[in-house]
Amino acid sequence: MRKIEKERVQRIADIKIDAKSKNAERIRKFIEVATKPRRQRVAVDLSKINKLAKNNENIAVPGKVLGNGNISKQFSIAAVEFSKSSLEKLKNSKCSIVEIKDMLSKEDVRLIM
Repeated sequence: MRKIEKERVQRIADIKIDAKSKNAERIRKFIEVATKPRRQRVAVDLSKINKLAKNNENIAVPGKVLGNGNISKQFSIAAVEFSKSSLEKLKNSKCSIVEIKDMLSKEDVRLIM
């Protein structure tokens, strides 16, 4: 297994599911989508995120965030992976990038796929 793949798997494995939590179903869905085979993995452009997101919203992407498009809103985002260009654009637009396990522990998280 390649180093990048090991890091990706470890980030997903760090997520704990509390069955009594209100977020349990959302976390299960996130893990299910994030652990799919490589050809079925989710990749989301910044343009799609910008279109669907609201200001000050918490967003989780169970895949890779790609740098196509621009950001005109501020929000918190967590994803399994980020491209270099998407990280630059998110930092320039003052969006906060959060760890997956921290984001999924919040109550008001929106999954974008």
